[in-house]
Amino acid sequence: MERLKMIFLFKLLNLFKFSPYFCLMNWMHRLRIFFRHSAWILALCGSATVAAVDLSWTGFGTLGYSQSNRDYAYLRFIDSGGTFQTDSLLGGQVDAQISKQWSAALQVQLRPSLQHESAWDLKPSLAFVAWRPDDDWLLRAGRFRAPLLMFSESIELGTSYDMARLPHELYGIFPIKEFDGLYVSRFWPIGDRELTAEVFGGTGDTTLRAWVRNELPPIWEPGAFFSDTRITSRGYALTLRDRSTVWRAGLTRAKAYAVNPSKWVASFPWVQIAPGLGYWQVSDALPGPGVSMVQAVTLDVLTAGVEKSFGQGWRVAAELGQAKQLESELSVSAMSGYVMLSKDIGNFTPYLSLSRVLSDSKQRRWYENLSHATLPAAVPNAAALVAAQRAMADLITIYDQYSYALGTSYAFDSDSKIKIEWVRTHIGLGSTLVDSPAHANPVGRTHIDALSFNYSFVF
Repeated sequence: MERLKMIFLFKLLNLFKFSPYFCLMNWMHRLRIFFRHSAWILALCGSATVAAVDLSWTGFGTLGYSQSNRDYAYLRFIDSGGTFQTDSLLGGQVDAQISKQWSAALQVQLRPSLQHESAWDLKPSLAFVAWRPDDDWLLRAGRFRAPLLMFSESIELGTSYDMARLPHELYGIFPIKEFDGLYVSRFWPIGDRELTAEVFGGTGDTTLRAWVRNELPPIWEPGAFFSDTRITSRGYALTLRDRSTVWRAGLTRAKAYAVNPSKWVASFPWVQIAPGLGYWQVSDALPGPGVSMVQAVTLDVLTAGVEKSFGQGWRVAAELGQAKQLESELSVSAMSGYVMLSKDIGNFTPYLSLSRVLSDSKQRRWYENLSHATLPAAVPNAAALVAAQRAMADLITIYDQYSYALGTSYAFDSDSKIKIEWVRTHIGLGSTLVDSPAHANPVGRTHIDALSFNYSFVF
């Protein structure tokens, strides 16, 4: 039996190896349709023996309010007017224990839409069938959250951590979210520790958002710009646990395919008008040799983290993440991380955190060149050429910021917490997480203060 399981894992690893053959989109599309409905199929198949199925359900949610000292928005919604949209959500999960080895789960969440600024979506975030042949193996098929970081799989469960909001400098920048596919876990007891190895892969659809501050008729007006993306990902993670410490490291490779628009920019050519004078051709509608485009880009994400408890209620958590994007100079490549120190004092857990995210130097140069583009008025169509370059700068993913936060949680019990947090975010060159005011210079070289109140619960 053990030999058969090892052969199965070897075949699975070959399936998930970093190879272009993994991206067989027709096969993955059919697989996604099956996984999407697998929980319902299992429920229908088990209806005849429903008395033998042990069903349980859980509800959870967060009611959160945030307000900043700026008129423009941060993290889509936070401004001086205040908002409940950034952190609020409601979810529910049904678990079915079919037998000792077979189980299934379905989770749905109501949260702000990724496709619209003011709408809310009710969508399944988990839907899988699980098979546990013994205590050492767990095989699942369906929809999951990609296990990139230590709290990725419980990010919506506010009672599982003390911070009012997990640092967006790390948890908010990776486009890899839910995926439909396969997830295999293997557990090894090592003395009083446990080592877990995870292999996963699949495909998911997401929507990327950019904020456009400059009008460029007839292409777009100031406001939110959305692009649909299909992401095929596969990866590995190792987790080591003992009574006081959790170590985690992971490697994920994703292939992101442009859906709407159908292609992404790889680079912009320089068009010289005169020695030392010219512009970046940001559209094929402008004079020049043509913009270099690609259908898909590869994103490698390397992560590592630790959470350690010391005596007398002290605890430290730290995580690092590095994303490297290939095939395009206009990328999401960045280095990010945070460190958090907390102490349990009765039901209170005050904490202090510091987080940082910085795009790579090539990305920052592109942003600076385009957002500060100028041309003499004597150049024909100078105003239109400058406007096109500055408008394109808004679509570039740029991160140059750090935040420090001071807050506390208060646990009524294991199922409910209230939290309050003050955070100051310093913006350097610029940040995609900020919606710069329309027809104004991009927000940079400044700071944003925000105050958040949250109530998280499980029932």
